[in-house]
Amino acid sequence: MFTGFEPMQVQQYTKRLHALGGELADSSQKVTHLVASKVTRTVKFLTAMSVVKHIVTPEWLEESWRSQKFVDEQSYTLRDAEAEVLFGFSLEESLKRAQSAPLFKGKYFYLTPGICPSLSTMKSILESAGGKLLTKQPSYRKIMEHNQNKNLPEIILISCDNDLHLCREYFLKNIDVHNAEFILTGVLTQKLDYESYKFT
Repeated sequence: MFTGFEPMQVQQYTKRLHALGGELADSSQKVTHLVASKVTRTVKFLTAMSVVKHIVTPEWLEESWRSQKFVDEQSYTLRDAEAEVLFGFSLEESLKRAQSAPLFKGKYFYLTPGICPSLSTMKSILESAGGKLLTKQPSYRKIMEHNQNKNLPEIILISCDNDLHLCREYFLKNIDVHNAEFILTGVLTQKLDYESYKFT
């Protein structure tokens, strides 16, 4: 899968990929390699983050093309110091964590309708990290039931400034509601951070 390139460039890369016997993944679940020249928070990058084995630079494809076979990825692993400092994470560590266990496994999410990025975008990012999206708003009682019973999945609430009125009951009952960064930065860093993105 390619992310962050011009369509013409992707076309050229795709031709080379096919010539080498590789193929473009039609869904993020099937991706083994993400080709990117920097860390971006695109849907492709964030969904791939949870499933890929390698995030490599275009040089990997160029070198493979020159060698007429896929070369070892190790020397072509994406390094983006700027983004790693900006988001406070190590891409290498995040990938290791993602490969050891899905970040959102056994967690249900309810996202209020006005969420940005869109619901469908968030759904792909969530599901690739093992989470499940609830289609209807859970009641306070249901959340408490899930919180108290360890056999039930945890329910995490995600909202945005324009939807906070929909969360009034949660706030009154001291239930945490987070913004979208809980998911977006969470997937990038492969960490659950229950403190930083809470609405207070």
